[in-house]
Parts: sequence; C-alpha cells; structure tokens
Amino acid sequence: MEEISEGMQSDKKNFIFDGANSSNLNFVAQKLKKLPKDLKYSIIPGNKNVIEELNKYPDKIGVIGLNTISRPYDKNAEKLRELIKILPVESKGKLFSPDFEGLREMKYPFTRVLYFLTNEGNFNIASGFIRYSCTQLGQIIVQKEGLQPYNIYRREVQMR
Repeated sequence: MEEISEGMQSDKKNFIFDGANSSNLNFVAQKLKKLPKDLKYSIIPGNKNVIEELNKYPDKIGVIGLNTISRPYDKNAEKLRELIKILPVESKGKLFSPDFEGLREMKYPFTRVLYFLTNEGNFNIASGFIRYSCTQLGQIIVQKEGLQPYNIYRREVQMR
C-alpha cells in the first residue's frame, strides 16, 4: 500500500487508469485519502484498452476492475487474462489477492461494495431488478459472471 501511495504521487506516473474520472481512479484516491487531482497517473481509455496496450509499457501498472477479466467462460475475458499478471497488494505485512475469498471477507484493500439506488416512488422495473438480483437465483447469476455474490449458501441434499 505504501508503494502504491508513493507511486501515485511520483512524476514517473507508474499507474495507468481507464479515465480521468473513472470509478477505479476515484476509489483508489479515496482509499489513499487523496483527491484524484492530487495524484499522478497515465490514462488509456477503457479497461480492455488498458490491458491490450500495457505490454507497450513494461514498467507501468494497469488498474482495472476485476469484472473486466472475471467471467470464467467468456472468450474475451480469457484472452485478456492471458495478457496480464495480477499483482497482490501488501497491507500490514500480509499479501492480498483479488480472489473470491479475499473479496468475500473484504480483506483485499481495494474491495468495494455495489449498492443499488433507485428514485422510484413505487415498485417498478428498477425495484424489481434489485429484488431479483438479491434472490438466490440472482446471486447465482452474479457468481456465474465471475463477480462475488453477497451471500450464497451451499445447499446439500442427501438422498437415501
């Protein structure tokens, strides 16, 4: 974490983000307790472009959202995963990787929670989507997309 903080303030611009106002940049700045305008970084528009162009800059680190590469059966995600190496983050003497266990337990330092917010006065399509997304079936879909479901219980059946 110290290296990330120092690197984000270095004139070398070691980190490449997908935009000047991206959620990844804003989240990293928030974790480092800085404003995005106070950080130094490079930009390549789009997470996919960051991955594909990163080999031109071997001394740089690309910052992308996990959902760009997390779909287990998506051919594009598989291709992108082959192009990169995922670096763990060291915090307080421990290494954390953005894997399902670290995300589920919120131990990975850059874990964030997705919130659904709606401005509907009654039960319309947005409320229905939120409700469905939070059901067991909706969370299974979230898991199949390679994202971390909020809460899924394994169901075991014994047949005699």
